[in-house]
Amino acid sequence: MEQLIRDEIRRFVLESPDSRFPESGQSYFDEPLVGFAAADDPLFIQFKTIIGEFHMTPPRSWKILMVSASERPPP
Repeated sequence: MEQLIRDEIRRFVLESPDSRFPESGQSYFDEPLVGFAAADDPLFIQFKTIIGEFHMTPPRSWKILMVSASERPPP
């Protein structure tokens, strides 16, 4: 699964017209480095100090996503 996620992120960044300058067609980015970490890694808490209080930890992001999904009407 990790390789599938890496491949899809790389494909999007390198091939998608949404990640290219409209005028030249050149990619906005070089090939991305993709890694994985545990959601409870203490580094994510440190990001709130390093980046700012607005930075959401993975558990906070997941909670917001799930609340948002639960409020949507069924298909």
